[in-house]
Amino acid sequence: MKIFSQFLEIAISKLSNYAISNEMPTDFVCPDHAIIREIIETSYLASLYQEEGRIVKFKITYFSNSRIPSDFFNYLYFSQGIEFTSKNLFKLSMALNYTSSQIILERKNGKLYVSGIQTLGSDLEKTYSHDRAATILPSDLFTCCVSGPGKMIVMIGINPLVAIDKDEIKHNSPYIFQEIPFQKSFSQALSLAKNDLNSKAINFEILELWKLFVPFLDNLLRCVLKFSHGGTIVFLPQLNENQRIDNFASIKYSVGDLKEKFWENFLSYLENYSHILDPENYPGENATLNYNREKIRIKLLDLTEFLARLTQVDGALLLSKTFQPLGFGAEIELKADLPNVRVIKNESGATDEIDPSFYGTRHRSAFRLVNLLSDSLVFVFSTDGSIKAIFKDDQRTLLLSDVNKTKFESVFGL
Repeated sequence: MKIFSQFLEIAISKLSNYAISNEMPTDFVCPDHAIIREIIETSYLASLYQEEGRIVKFKITYFSNSRIPSDFFNYLYFSQGIEFTSKNLFKLSMALNYTSSQIILERKNGKLYVSGIQTLGSDLEKTYSHDRAATILPSDLFTCCVSGPGKMIVMIGINPLVAIDKDEIKHNSPYIFQEIPFQKSFSQALSLAKNDLNSKAINFEILELWKLFVPFLDNLLRCVLKFSHGGTIVFLPQLNENQRIDNFASIKYSVGDLKEKFWENFLSYLENYSHILDPENYPGENATLNYNREKIRIKLLDLTEFLARLTQVDGALLLSKTFQPLGFGAEIELKADLPNVRVIKNESGATDEIDPSFYGTRHRSAFRLVNLLSDSLVFVFSTDGSIKAIFKDDQRTLLLSDVNKTKFESVFGL
């Protein structure tokens, strides 16, 4: 039980820290530590029940306030609350579809009880598997996901905080990225966002723009991985008058602008978020603002999934740093010599020189392109589930061999 005790303390600490972050609604109240402890302990004990060889699997969510719109969910409400015990959780789990339903907890007269069962159908499964466009899920729901004996993930909203798998604690970021990777590559685009907000007299200083941008970049990459086809995404810098795309790429499907522009929606998202964080100037509007923010967020995630599907066509997807599609099915056509390339070895940022000729056509093309356009950023996806990133930093062409497994804070020195 020593490992579980450590897991429990980590979960309480992470939830408390998350409660004061910009990710949360301004009126969020973190559940008491005693409540968190009771929910996690009882759920964990329920996971250890065994009957007729059945594996216990369930999700259990605690509603900490009453402002959640009732029409978010199909909700089976019990006429009388059921006592919150591990045995009752075990029994209820037999009636649930783990991928589409979850048990709802509420607190009344100082005591936790099971108030009902909620179902979202396939949307729930998509949401918890990081298909973030799937549904509107309140960002402050505290959830325990039990997937087998001694297996549990503690989540806030759709973000996993920490997991335990029997005798192993797993710290898991909600994003492919860790904290602030590739921020340098998108600094110009985020500066444009600041200028737009400033022109509307919106206080962008209260927003952590990069942290608000990362989930959409993350969703784009996750969707490409989900399709298991491989592919290449090239983020191009703003080209000057002497640079033309057809100088270095042959595009099979050259496109104009999306009618539903990602960047315009992202700016609306930031504007809405700034109002949420400024209750003095927008009193009494928090519920409406939160709802509108979620609607815009889902639209943005839909757009990133749409863009990700364009990688299914053979060739690269070309995007601007503001997610404007420039074309897909593209072939990078550069005949220049291969540059010197260094691979990032570990989290310290140490590098080793590699022979770029040992890599395939897509990688060699990316090496040449990044060497030519130093502000470009290329992601190469393999069918085995790895993502390689190729970029230039301090005049060096660098290869990050597995984006999924590397922490970036030290790599990018940010």
